Parts: sequence; C-alpha cells; structure tokens
Amino acid sequence: MPPLLILAALGAGTWLGTRWLRNKAEKINLDRQRARKSAKNYRHAKAASGPVHRDKIDELKKDPITGVYRVDGD
Repeated sequence: MPPLLILAALGAGTWLGTRWLRNKAEKINLDRQRARKSAKNYRHAKAASGPVHRDKIDELKKDPITGVYRVDGD
C-alpha cells in the first residue's frame, strides 16, 4: 500500500508542477508580446515625421504587490 501512496503523490506533484510551469510560460509569452507591441509602436512613432505621439507608446507601470515593472498595454 505505501508504494501506491508514493506513486500517487509523485503523480499529483508532477501534474501540479506541469500545470504551474505551463501557466508561468503563458504569462511570460504575454509579457513578451506586449513588449514587442510596445517596441513596434515606439519604432513606428520615432520613424514617423513630426512629433512623437506618446499615446501610441506603452509605458511601464510598477506592480504594487510584486514590485515588478510591466508594460501597461491594455
């Protein structure tokens, strides 16, 4: 019986770990997409003749809980 419990615990841990990694990867990809969009808007605004339109450039906002700066794209 104990080997069955160990296998069940390992299976549950593997499942939870895989789920956590997948969610973390999705968040990282979302951040990368927002950063690319912001960089594209910045290059476009800089290359355009005339003044830079600041409303097209996403700004960094500090998350008050984690203290991490993120692109404010939405």
